[in-house]
Amino acid sequence: MEKRKSEDIQCSVQQIQTKLSKLEEERKQFLSVATEIVDLCQTNFIPYRELGYYPLSVKDEMDRLEDIEMLKRNEQLLGDFISERKEELKKEMSKLEGEKEELLFQQRRLESQKEEKNGD
Repeated sequence: MEKRKSEDIQCSVQQIQTKLSKLEEERKQFLSVATEIVDLCQTNFIPYRELGYYPLSVKDEMDRLEDIEMLKRNEQLLGDFISERKEELKKEMSKLEGEKEELLFQQRRLESQKEEKNGD
């Protein structure tokens, strides 16, 4: 059950990382195109309107940046969640190992008692 949850979380993290990478790549492409257009306009004195290109509005760009930040925060939260679950799993495994050792000890003790009774 824990393994399934861990796999689901890892899948979610991977999807978030993929989306984050795509958004960051789109942002880089946008900045590159915008820079080229600004440079062309400055060197050739061509107004933006004549190019027929209108860069993303400031609001659109801010929304994209907020999406990227939100994805980063979610990725961090998922990472923290996974770490906590791993620690809990380690504690439970340690606890189970202790119980296993105790049961093995009891089994050996019972076997030795049984052998003593059979020897009598």
